[in-house]
Amino acid sequence: MHMLSTETYGKLYIVGEYQVLSNKGTAIVYGTNKKMFFNISNSESFFYETRNIKKSFQYNNNTIKGINNVLIEKSLKVVFMYLESLNIKIKPFTLTITSELETPNNEKYGLGSSSALISGIIKVVLMKFLSDFDPLIVFKLSVLAQIQANQLSSGGDLAAAIYGNYIFYQRYNLKWVLKNYQNINIVNKKWPHLKIERINTNLKFLAIWTKKSYQTPNINNKFNKKEIKKAKKIVKNCYENLENNNYELVYNNINQYQNWFENNIDKQLITPEIKQIISIANNNNLACKISGAGGGDSLIVLNNNLRLDNFKNEINDQGYLILEI
Repeated sequence: MHMLSTETYGKLYIVGEYQVLSNKGTAIVYGTNKKMFFNISNSESFFYETRNIKKSFQYNNNTIKGINNVLIEKSLKVVFMYLESLNIKIKPFTLTITSELETPNNEKYGLGSSSALISGIIKVVLMKFLSDFDPLIVFKLSVLAQIQANQLSSGGDLAAAIYGNYIFYQRYNLKWVLKNYQNINIVNKKWPHLKIERINTNLKFLAIWTKKSYQTPNINNKFNKKEIKKAKKIVKNCYENLENNNYELVYNNINQYQNWFENNIDKQLITPEIKQIISIANNNNLACKISGAGGGDSLIVLNNNLRLDNFKNEINDQGYLILEI
């Protein structure tokens, strides 16, 4: 039985949360070494297996039946639609999904498991039916799947999941995509404003998990233009400083963005756990910030080996989990 395998990455935001939702919003995201894994093989009928539960499903005339997970269903639906637009016949397969993005008790670390799941399914199915394809196709199809599942994100999480490591991301023109998304040929077009660029740097981060999962709310973008501009400038500077391996300047950018964050978002999103972790980091002269929407999940710390031992001991004493990313 011929099996194909691939993986997608967990995501962390280095800088750019919230601001990335604005017009031409930008962010620096990171695809972690914690991953989600996908295997696909030929079978007599369609099956998918996740968390060791194997289920069958049916596919006929653009209709999928038997899948009770909306993300899996919409991801398959979108990728099938794309393949059929290329006149490729969909033959049955077994899809197996395993994840490092959650604990053995299925608690999520807040590393973007939804985006890793969507993009991984699309990627592995394309691998089965196409000899070659651009990762950008995976990204665009993943956005369409998010729209269908009513879980649209900025796309930064998808860029991290698909490309891995450090990525500079500029959001596509949302109005244009929402106007055209029902036509599958949109994936063959250039998306206005979209940029996904790799960043090469020697600097490293750690992630700290608060041990509290948090469901990202639908955020109404209430930032004024001046604040958006300020945040965008920090992202641009951080991009350049990462490329130049300038620890001190990236240290400043991380602290600047955290301050911007605290001045612009709902104070409820800065939980006592987040406050405590940031305080421990600052007391050890380490740059630390929320990674993602706030409210729980993970934070990032700019890695400085000279200052880490005491910090790690204090974090462990408080019962938080350090994730080497």
